[in-house]
Amino acid sequence: MDLLERDGCLQQLGAALAGHADRSTAFLALLQELCGCPTIAVFEDVHWADEATLDVLGFLARRLGRCSTLLILTYRDDEVGQRHPLRRLLGDLAGSPLVRRLALPRLSEAAIRVMV
Repeated sequence: MDLLERDGCLQQLGAALAGHADRSTAFLALLQELCGCPTIAVFEDVHWADEATLDVLGFLARRLGRCSTLLILTYRDDEVGQRHPLRRLLGDLAGSPLVRRLALPRLSEAAIRVMV
């Protein structure tokens, strides 16, 4: 966060999105801002995301290949059933050579004790 704030990217992004009522214009403004500076964007617990959030994440994931941006999405497999909206986005992105999926196992009780 400090790097984003120091470089002004976060403020530029907020300013770019603030003036756009039209969703597609806002998505394009977001894409343009993310492509403007090297960025790592992390969205955690995407299994709880609403349709609008999944729409913007899908839009970005399909178009960030030409930018210096790493988009990281985290979600719990056990929360994403067959009818879950995230399932469709994951299926759409599965064939992209730019998408990498890392399945992480749950921490064991012993591993949790070590961390605590």
